[in-house]
Amino acid sequence: TIDSADVDISERDDDEMRMVEELLKSLKEDIRCCPHAFFKMKTEWIAARNTGVVVGEELSPEQICDHIEDEPNHEDCLRIAVNRYLKANRKFEAARMLVRPKTVRTRVYESNRNDKQLAYLISLFNDVEP
Repeated sequence: TIDSADVDISERDDDEMRMVEELLKSLKEDIRCCPHAFFKMKTEWIAARNTGVVVGEELSPEQICDHIEDEPNHEDCLRIAVNRYLKANRKFEAARMLVRPKTVRTRVYESNRNDKQLAYLISLFNDVEP
């Protein structure tokens, strides 16, 4: 099944995910009962190729963090969002995500700490934050 422990989420394609979503809707189940399908849906919501709240600038970095910080896979969602911002050369927004208290203790923060521009922006935001 799609949610068994030995299935790699990256092996799933869009058609399979749509079928799972349609099945869940027809069964009137919450997609969160299938953690891998929910994670895939959440990552598409964050940063799908040409859509997503990061690409479409539909939410601020703070609002995105508010949505993902209490998720069990917070760090994975954070990595996806920060990498999408960095790929689009939007270090300002990436820094706004990385300055948050729950983010500072993550591997995402650690893996980006050697980027001098990003580190400078984070230090500026730290000085401004109350």
